[in-house]
Order: sequence, then structure tokens, then C-alpha cells
Amino acid sequence: MNQNQYNLISACIFTLVGLLHMLRVFNDWNLIIGDWGMPREVSLFAVLLLGTMSVNGFRILRRK
Repeated sequence: MNQNQYNLISACIFTLVGLLHMLRVFNDWNLIIGDWGMPREVSLFAVLLLGTMSVNGFRILRRK
């Protein structure tokens, strides 16, 4: 696996997970881990973080 393939796969995974968190927020899905219910704010932060990471990943691919 070369660097371009790694960057593409990483950016796609970040995008997919970010979209799933966005769906969780908009559809008001509950996420329970053990006894703890994850607040929506955590998913909102995850959407921002993963969105930034995926955009940067695609920018790196575009530069090469």
C-alpha cells in the first residue's frame, strides 16, 4: 500500500464515521456504552473533528 492509497482510505473512513455521527444527531439516535449514554454534544464535536480530518486528507491527495 502506498501513501496515496493510505490517505484515500483514511479520508473515506473519517468521512463515513463523521456522516454516521451527523445522522445520529439529526435523527436523535441514542448511543449507550455500558451504563453511559453519550451526549449529543460529543457527536457534534466528532462531526467537526472528523470533517476537518477528512477535508485535510482529501486536500493532501489533491496536492500530489
